[in-house]
Amino acid sequence: MASVTLAVPMTYCEAKAQLARLARSHSDMLFRGQRSASWSLSSGLARTGWVRALRYEERLRLLDKVVEHFRELCVRREWYREEELKDPHRVLRLAQHHGLPTTLLDWTYSPYVALFFSFDGCGTTLVDDDVAVWCLDWRRFLDGAEALQRSREPDTRDARRQVLERYHASHDGVQLVRYADSINRRIHRQLGVFTEVRFEIFALNDYLAEQEASFPPDTLVKVVVTKLDQEEAIRDLALMGLDPAFLMADLDGVARSAYNDLIRFRSA
Repeated sequence: MASVTLAVPMTYCEAKAQLARLARSHSDMLFRGQRSASWSLSSGLARTGWVRALRYEERLRLLDKVVEHFRELCVRREWYREEELKDPHRVLRLAQHHGLPTTLLDWTYSPYVALFFSFDGCGTTLVDDDVAVWCLDWRRFLDGAEALQRSREPDTRDARRQVLERYHASHDGVQLVRYADSINRRIHRQLGVFTEVRFEIFALNDYLAEQEASFPPDTLVKVVVTKLDQEEAIRDLALMGLDPAFLMADLDGVARSAYNDLIRFRSA
């Protein structure tokens, strides 16, 4: 069976119920909302066309340069003190959560947060395509990653932890990045985590399809939701406390919430 399972389009209420069942029954399930069901799972940096042509080392140098420039601007423009941004990994995650293209891909433990972002809850326009919530079973993914790495090292007798360490260190290794950070309020409110592929040859969904023999069934599931339910979804999620004011944790988010409440869905 395929490791990537695609669901037929469903209503918002149907999707909400199905995603909740997945979250309850799989403790390591991750969710990612995308405003078009046709989009692949690629990081922002990989979606930048000319970057894909770079060699591995060139791409890493570019990433380091972009993150360092972001750090310098944060300090010079007095957003953060220099001592708060000494850790480059911290800067990378902060940059990602504020829209800078990096090698990270945003996920959440909450299916409802994923639904919010799939319907472009912080946007200003109506979605023009059916939306999608991708569901990644991280436990099954690790089982597949171990199987894939062992297939590359048929003579190894090492323990699972050692095998996975080598997989994560490989060019195509997918890592899960979990962290808590007092200066990044968005990551906590969105129950956020990241996956990272340092050198993306494939989008994550294409990668799993390419390595289908190693990964268990339903490692990755795409739930497609009709675009017609955008207003219902955003208003329902707002009643649950999931609106831009809360999830973005700044005044821009408050302004987006006011726009959603009073302007966005008015036709006259």
